[in-house]
Amino acid sequence: MTILILHGHDGHPGIHWQQYIHDELTKAGHTVIMPDLIPHNNPKREEWVSKIKEVIVNTDDDLILIGHSLGVPTGLYAIQELGRKVTGFISVAGFMSHIDFEPADNVMDTPFDTYLLNELIESMYIIYSPTDPYIPQKNSKELIAIFKANEVVIDDGGHFESNSPYSTEFTKLLETVNSMVR
Repeated sequence: MTILILHGHDGHPGIHWQQYIHDELTKAGHTVIMPDLIPHNNPKREEWVSKIKEVIVNTDDDLILIGHSLGVPTGLYAIQELGRKVTGFISVAGFMSHIDFEPADNVMDTPFDTYLLNELIESMYIIYSPTDPYIPQKNSKELIAIFKANEVVIDDGGHFESNSPYSTEFTKLLETVNSMVR
């Protein structure tokens, strides 16, 4: 099984809980890839999606993507553009419709083909927190409705970054990944 972890805006591979997930899944025998999506603080859809597609194209059939924040729409675009089936997709504080954040507008400049994405993504989980200061709950609920996704609410998660209780260890996410592994 290959697991791809996508950081968000102003992130980098291994930031926040991502190194913990990488290390735990690697110990379990999985291939874990954390591409460096650059530029970190001024993302462009073409550049981020190109990097993800470059990585995805050489992976085995069983692929799970984990996206954090802006890594979620970017990962969805990559799947859509490649027409690549994936075993699972996990959104952590993600979204796919407009939020009031200019760097997101730089990435989300093309409509999603939700019909195609539903055909390509076998299973999806949406992990979010009502205390997220950046992503309104309505955006998470929209993802759940569009993809008939499994909902995981973590009351004290915030945006699941450095100042949250899940900044280094995120066992609920690890359990979610393990539930998708074949």
